[in-house]
Amino acid sequence: MGCVPSHSSLYLTSKHRSREEIHIIVKDMWAEVCSRYYKEVGIKFMVCLMMDHPELKSLWIFAANLNTESEIRSNTQVRYHASKIMNTLNVVIQDIHNDEKRKETLYA
Repeated sequence: MGCVPSHSSLYLTSKHRSREEIHIIVKDMWAEVCSRYYKEVGIKFMVCLMMDHPELKSLWIFAANLNTESEIRSNTQVRYHASKIMNTLNVVIQDIHNDEKRKETLYA
C-alpha cells in the first residue's frame, strides 16, 4: 500500500492562471472532496502516514500498537484525529485568499 503523489499541481501552477483563479480551482476541488469523500480522505491520510512512515506513530500514544490498515481504520482515536485534520484543512482552504488567517489556523 502506498500513497501516490498528485499531479494536479501542474494544473494549479500554470503560468496562465492568476492567484485568484488557482484559489477558485482549489476551493472547487475541495468542495468535491467534502461532498463525497470527507471522512474517507482523513482516514486515508492517517493510514498512509502510519503505514508509509511507521516511525511517526510515536507522535500519538494511541497509535503505538496499530500495525495494520484495518487496525488503523477502525481505531476511534485515529478517526477522531482524521476528522480534526480535515476540519483544519477545510478552514485553511476556505481562507485560502487570506494568508494571515491561514497562518493563524495552522499555528494555533
